[in-house]
Amino acid sequence: MAAGETEWYPAVGGLRALLTLSLIALHTVMLSSAHFTMDSSPWKAYVQHPLYGIFQAGGLQVDGLLLISGLLLGLSIRKKYASGYSGNPLSDAWRYARERAVRLWPVLFGAIAMQMLLGDSIVEDSRGYLISLVQILTFTNNLFDVTIHGSFTMTVAWSVCMTVQIGVVSLGVLLCLRKLSGSRRIFELLARILLVVAVAHSLYVRYTLWDLEDGNVVLLGVRPHFGNVQTVHSYKFMSKTFGWDLDRALMDPSMVHLLDEDMDSSHPSYFASINPVAEYAHRYLRKLYFPTMARYGPMMVGLLVAFFLQPHANLAPSTKPPGLVGAVCRTGLTLWAVATLSASCLTLDESNLPQPEAMMFATVALQVTSAAAYGALLFLSLSPVGSFWHSSTVSGFLGWSGWGILSRHSYHVCMFHFRIIMELTCRYLRPASQEQVDFVYTAKVYAMGLIFTLVYAFMVAAVEKPVQSVLRTVLLLPNKTTAGTKKKEQ
Repeated sequence: MAAGETEWYPAVGGLRALLTLSLIALHTVMLSSAHFTMDSSPWKAYVQHPLYGIFQAGGLQVDGLLLISGLLLGLSIRKKYASGYSGNPLSDAWRYARERAVRLWPVLFGAIAMQMLLGDSIVEDSRGYLISLVQILTFTNNLFDVTIHGSFTMTVAWSVCMTVQIGVVSLGVLLCLRKLSGSRRIFELLARILLVVAVAHSLYVRYTLWDLEDGNVVLLGVRPHFGNVQTVHSYKFMSKTFGWDLDRALMDPSMVHLLDEDMDSSHPSYFASINPVAEYAHRYLRKLYFPTMARYGPMMVGLLVAFFLQPHANLAPSTKPPGLVGAVCRTGLTLWAVATLSASCLTLDESNLPQPEAMMFATVALQVTSAAAYGALLFLSLSPVGSFWHSSTVSGFLGWSGWGILSRHSYHVCMFHFRIIMELTCRYLRPASQEQVDFVYTAKVYAMGLIFTLVYAFMVAAVEKPVQSVLRTVLLLPNKTTAGTKKKEQ
């Protein structure tokens, strides 16, 4: 078993399914509210509604998914190299990268096929599309300027690219540490120390990038309109493809004339943001949202949780379940995690912003804090039955078998849903009124988006195995034999 390939953990699958459903909800409220003119009374009523807060959940879903990636990698490393390591860290890190390519490329191929089928702003520029394709397949698209290389279909792959980058580096470093440390206990102790330092460093990086006026996540969140992620060329695509009737209302008045001009990527305003709010959003994305160094903290938290979990083999069969103290500690940790994640559902009011210290905390530490809350729930679920920290309630909820189908297709759903929902809201499921808050319409878009996304996900998954077999041959990896094993890929 190569590092990065893991057993099936039902609780991890459950959390992944819930995060995937929540991510679809986040993008549903963004896209289904695009028919409102930004800053209009209906739009403000919509984004300040409690249901909107629940749907968007603070935009922290990806941080939970990054945590899961780190957790699974950490568990795999602990299990495979428990008795020692004498290999070559660089060679094994390179093999891990190829294994991830085999796992993820078929999903990315499916997204590229959808991009070609439905159309996208970047497809109009063949050179830009080719560069974007190379970035996606080398897992580096999050490192490039989203205003130039971004697209409605493929930009959502930024987090997948990031997990591969962080995973390769983390695996190489931890294998070096395992090779030098000798005993398992010393290795795990040093790994915990190193990972704590890494989490602290991730917070320090965000602190150095934080700025009240130019690096503030709260300012990004108070105007979450779909128009505020647009550039001139993507807006022209929306107008040409869908007849989007809000173009001129959302665009800066000094730039409206650009909608009627013929232009290509050589035009100086081709990649310009459409208004000052969009310009701020793009600066934030380039500075604090997409760069790996600004977002690697949650994955380090996942690795840290993995190295603090008590191995099942170390739990004596005669251990008695803990009493009142254990119950209080488990309940307290559960309540803290739920309260922390629930706080992210609060809506923001531009006229009553938090204090600067609160906005600094949100920008610097909210993602790591939410990852720690997700990690706490998995820690309670994955701790051995009968141990001090095992919670049968949390484990039972997250481990429900009904989450399995969505969890096993989470990569597909996360990659495909945004473009499908955009197609539905802009072409087929227009709202009955552009002046009325209607969460029934939002729920309809969510349900239809989920159904169509799952259908396309199943279609892509149906041809995955032969594609992966070819890729394993091309990338010089041994073909897997699955007969007689119950292990599944997560």
